[in-house]
Order: sequence, then C-alpha cells, then structure tokens
Amino acid sequence: MSLVLTDIAARLHASLARRLPEPLYQQWFAGAEVMSAGDDGLELGVKNRFFKNWIEAKYLTVLREAASEALGADTPVRVSVSAALYAPFREAQEEAKKEAASLDVASVPLLPPVPAEEPRHVPGRQVDLNPGHTFANLVVGSSNRLAHAVALRAVAEPGEYGRLYFCGEHGVGKTHLLHAICHEILRLRPGSRIIQTTGERFVADFVAAHAKGQLDSFRELYRYCDVLVIDQIHVLGQGTKTASQAELLTIIDNLEARNRQTVFAGVQAPNELSGVEPRLRDRLGSGFVDRLLLPDEAMRRDLLSRKLTERGLDVPDDAVAFLAGELHGGVRRLEGTVNRLAALIGVGGMEPTVNCIRMALEVSTPSAKKTALLPDDIIKAVSNEFGLAPDVVLGRGRSAPVRRARQVAAVLCRRLLSLRYVELGALFGNRNHATMLSMIKKVPPELFSNSLEGRPVERVLFRLGVTMKPEEVLERQRKLF
Repeated sequence: MSLVLTDIAARLHASLARRLPEPLYQQWFAGAEVMSAGDDGLELGVKNRFFKNWIEAKYLTVLREAASEALGADTPVRVSVSAALYAPFREAQEEAKKEAASLDVASVPLLPPVPAEEPRHVPGRQVDLNPGHTFANLVVGSSNRLAHAVALRAVAEPGEYGRLYFCGEHGVGKTHLLHAICHEILRLRPGSRIIQTTGERFVADFVAAHAKGQLDSFRELYRYCDVLVIDQIHVLGQGTKTASQAELLTIIDNLEARNRQTVFAGVQAPNELSGVEPRLRDRLGSGFVDRLLLPDEAMRRDLLSRKLTERGLDVPDDAVAFLAGELHGGVRRLEGTVNRLAALIGVGGMEPTVNCIRMALEVSTPSAKKTALLPDDIIKAVSNEFGLAPDVVLGRGRSAPVRRARQVAAVLCRRLLSLRYVELGALFGNRNHATMLSMIKKVPPELFSNSLEGRPVERVLFRLGVTMKPEEVLERQRKLF
C-alpha cells in the first residue's frame, strides 16, 4: 500500500472508530483495507462476501461519512472482497476442514465426515417437518426476500453466514423458512443429522434429562448433530431458565467449533430478548439476523392465489385483488379467510364474487381501528430499531447512528402524525422551526428506499402497525415542502 493510501486508511479507520461502538468497529472494520482512493471514490476491501453484504446493508451511510471526512470532501464508496484478505480467510477454512477430516473415518456428502464415535442417528428429530413447508411452496416477496436468499445460500454453503436468526411477529413465515432449510439439507445431503426443535421442547428435554440423570446422553445428541434448528427461541426468556440457557450457550460454541450450521427463530430480535442471559443474546446476534415482515399487498395476492388454488377454488382475479387489498396481517389470517371463503362457496353455494369476499372478511377484519399513534410510540419504535435510548434520539448527540435515528423519527412524526415543525422542535429537545426543517430536508433518501438500507424504516413501520412503505413516507414528505 502506498504512503498516500496508508494515510487515507489511517484517517478512515480513525473516523469509523469514532462513529461506531468499539465492538462493532472491531468486528466489521478493524481488518478492512483501503484498496483505492481517487476521483471515482474510495474502495474498501473486506475478507469475504458476507462482510461485504453486511456492511453494505447496515453501515454504508456511516462508511460514506467516514470516507468523506478522511478525504476532506463528499466521495462515493464501494465495498469489495479483497484478494489479499480473502486468501488467508479461505486458507484458514480449508485448514480447519482438513484438520476435521483427519479425525474422521466416514464421510457425509458436502459436509465434514462424521467422527467414528458419533451416533449414527438422531432419534425422532428428522420426522417432525411439515411436508408442505418447503422452498418450493414458499411465496417470496419484499418481506422475506433477503432471508430467503440467505437461507438458500446457507444450505448450499453451510457456515458462510455463520448462525442464522430470523425474527418477526407470528404468521410471517419463520417456521416455514426453518422447515424449508431442513427439507433442502436432507434433499441435498441425505445423511445429515438435523435436530429440529422448539425453545419449549429444548427446555423440556433438558429438564427431563437432568431429572433422569441422562445429561451426558442429552449433550452427546446435540454435540454430534450437523444442523441445529430451534424455533420459538424467545421461550427461553420466559421464567427462570438459566440452566437451559447456559446449556444452549455451550452447545452453540461446540457446534461452531465444528463448523456446523445453527438456525434460530423467535418473535424478538436477539437484542430484544428479555430474560435471556447477555452472553447468549450476543451469540444469537453475532451471525446473520433478519426480521421478516408482514406480507405486502403484492405478496398477499400471490399467497391468496396459491391458497385458493390448493383448495380448488376458482376465484376471479379482481376478487383476489380486492381480498388482498382489504385483508392485512400474517399468513394464518389469510389461511383462515380462505377457509371461510371455501365454506361460503362450497357449503353456502355462493358465487366467488366481491360480495362473497366481503362476507368472508367480516370475521378476519377488525371491527374497530387501532388506537391512534402517539409521538412516544414512534420514538420508542425507532429507539428499539437503532438500539438507542429514547432520550438519546431526542437529545443533542451528533454521532452518525444517532443522527440517522433522529431523522427517521422526525420524518415519521411529521408524516404519520402531521406535527407542525414547532411541535416537532418542542418534542426534539426544544429545537427551533428552521432546525427541524433542515433536519428533515437533509434525510438520506436511501433510509426511505426499497433497498436494504430502507429496511430499518420498514421494520419501524411494521412495529407501529403501519402498512405504508418507506418510499411512500418520504415521497409524501417531499410533497409537503
């Protein structure tokens, strides 16, 4: 690296270290290198595709600000996989595989061979899959596209994204995705030993093994599996389950040391899990984490078409479109409405018209509107998404993450609550009208786009129960200027 690039790299890393918490900087940027810097922008090199995709999804705005500070002017940035960094990373992976293979006497296709002392079967674990929950039957849309892509990649290249963690409200497809991963692994590698369970069952099995003095058998079962999949992991935070949490933490560490794939799902994101020991929260959150959202209208239309076809119902396209537009919520609500519609047509002898759809919706659609949003609701949702305290979002801090969270909160308060700039200023630390106007006008468009950088706002809107898309929020706000 030239002296010029060395100097730019030093300034860039110093700026990133100031803008990010120390653990985040160390995890994602400490080992990165500046590959080039010039009129066409700055190129940052990282060690693999996972780092590239994660930085582009989560930290691109911070990286742009740090690059502009390092170069003394606004500059575009690119993130690439550096051959110099990738080579030792890949070499370490290959060495680990060779070391594991040297201890084995049997092999499993596409997975490290199985040690001779490992049990040949995991009793009663591979037969609990829902036969309909496959990738072929999974409707993919804006709410789950990234999770679907990463899940497929994890099946093809186990361990590339580390452990997977999918979160979201009930009915967004978490269980379907977990079962689809198991089905696909068994299709590609029939000898794979999968433990597919739930948080509640894991605790029950652990307690039973402890009571019967069979903890060694319980631990051996988990120690030698190829894939561990646990749904409803949030159950571990309910009540006093410290022993089972400690056991799971040890299991995760053992599987990770053997380069085995782990997949989890829960209602809350890892950092939102209450009652869960901090070290376990950190482990669960250190891999790939994604929040699945409720299906949008286009996805609801695809889901309904598939469900109606499965029931043998021939419903006109305009009626399906009307149903998709009127019916909000998760997959379970859609399935319930389809069942009611099937009864009205099959038993009641009705024609599948819009009027019939309205009758099917009478049970599925709430009779009263939700309580009106309050500023505190928006501030709390934004604070949770960005991992900040509400008083920090409303305060005077000027770090990049705080500024982004504050801009998102201000735009949402303005757009969703129609607050005047004077009212916004009073809410955000007694700032004046001009300051709030400038804050909202300078909001980065990518925060309210349909790209990966817009997902934080999408998740905030989901938390608030607002069906509006992020780009619709910003477009409406621009019209107000």
